[in-house]
Amino acid sequence: MTSDPQSVREDLAFLRGLVDEDWRPGAWAFGAIYVSLGVTLVVHVLISWAGTAGYIPRGVPLLTTYGVLYALVSIVLTWISGRVRRESQRTQAASVKGRAGGAALVSAFVGHLVMLAVLVIVAVRQQNPVFLELAPLVLFTLQSGVWFVVHAMRRQRWQGVVGWGWLLAVLGLAPLVGTSVFGLGIAATAAVLMIAPGACMMRAARKV
Repeated sequence: MTSDPQSVREDLAFLRGLVDEDWRPGAWAFGAIYVSLGVTLVVHVLISWAGTAGYIPRGVPLLTTYGVLYALVSIVLTWISGRVRRESQRTQAASVKGRAGGAALVSAFVGHLVMLAVLVIVAVRQQNPVFLELAPLVLFTLQSGVWFVVHAMRRQRWQGVVGWGWLLAVLGLAPLVGTSVFGLGIAATAAVLMIAPGACMMRAARKV
């Protein structure tokens, strides 16, 4: 704050915006993205299982199935982004909390991509593909940070529970790395800690 009257008015307007801001578009977008990514993880695991079981032939058919999955995901995420952009233009305001939550989510996935590259390098150098199975655990650990940020902004207890749930899930999945049930654990975690909380965020944004 400064003694300049114009600056004081601007500061007060900013603080009032934090209280009165319309958080619904950001919450809906966060939830929609989370549901989409959770469904993607579950379907990815199912495709992997189908390939291992022989229901989808390895090679081109399996790669094509993965390609279709991620093409659909790209379309859905593009649609979500467009809807949020139109809503922001309509209200002529962007939620500070929404931007903070979005930044936390994007930062987590960027960090995951960096660690994925690290794990690929290590797996190749050590000639041990099990290192790649640590990638989901890295993603899940980073998601806990996202939910702690959301909890700090929204102060709803269930959001803090989701944050701790991610950490407990990582510890629970660690002994399953390299086993045949690891993928099932990944899918179950995505369903409980991504799809369900994301749907709750979307529902809350529609109810207000």
